Amino acid sequence: CSEAAEAVGAHFLDAPISGGPGGAADSTLSIMVGGSDQAFEIANQYFVKMGSNVMLMGPSGAGTAMKLINQLLVGVNTVAAAEAFALANSAGVDITVAADLLAVSWGGSTMVGRSAPITAARDFENSAAPVRNLDKDMGIIKQLASDEGLALELAVQVQRMFAEMIAKGKNEHDIAAVLEIIEERSN
Repeated sequence: CSEAAEAVGAHFLDAPISGGPGGAADSTLSIMVGGSDQAFEIANQYFVKMGSNVMLMGPSGAGTAMKLINQLLVGVNTVAAAEAFALANSAGVDITVAADLLAVSWGGSTMVGRSAPITAARDFENSAAPVRNLDKDMGIIKQLASDEGLALELAVQVQRMFAEMIAKGKNEHDIAAVLEIIEERSN
């Protein structure tokens, strides 16, 4: 797309976002941009109206690559949080209390804070962050890793777990519902 646009004297930017519906409503999206400095300079005045974290990541394609890097961490951190919550449940530790402590500890993460209340309430159905979206992204990441010759073993395992959720008809469940896969695999 970038080459075709440049061939006719136009600019092209890839500019995926992160922050969900809340970030869009509050104009606090993270916007990861790939393209030329000149094109970014022209479009940035509009990006900053939608997002508070707007960064030029590199040439065309770098914005999309950054989005996939973010989604890789979302997937892995979501599964790690779900495993931690499964252990908390098993050991008799209240997930909400655990999340409060983790928020000020090295084990904390955005996904721990986000997933804790959803997991504690087991409010997995009809989510704004459905499994189908992350499953799609993890599949793209798996393919990109293969194309790049990278062994991203955690990403591959996470993708399998989300694909299993899809196979079980949990497409619209929240990504934190991966806890159910962990529970099913446990004694």
